[in-house]
Amino acid sequence: MRFSNNSFQSHCLSDNFMRLTGSPFEHRLQLYVYPFVSTFGIVGNLINLTVLLTMRNRSSNLLAALACADILFLTMIVPNSMANFDTLAFNYTFRWIYFRLKMYLITFANWSSAAAIWLVMSVFHNLA
Repeated sequence: MRFSNNSFQSHCLSDNFMRLTGSPFEHRLQLYVYPFVSTFGIVGNLINLTVLLTMRNRSSNLLAALACADILFLTMIVPNSMANFDTLAFNYTFRWIYFRLKMYLITFANWSSAAAIWLVMSVFHNLA
């Protein structure tokens, strides 16, 4: 079956189809909750770093590394949340950059999450 170019040019995707989320609940969650959690988490971990870097023992160094891993994780998630705002979601330049970097952002987020898990385990092992 052959399609002509004219048949595809007459069809445009709706705004809901162009969104990067699957459901309206997921869209609201990433639009309202994730930016607050990311901001609160980054600021809280920066405060933790200022306190933990003044102390010099093994547990505080591991907790400082955990705070760095959490900051990296939250930073890698921010573009995913930004992609749900209409001004950026329908901006072709942002979409092009975001789709090019999305796999790398997810990869670094997964690695930093795994590092945070192992750092928590090492803190518990060090305290025991």
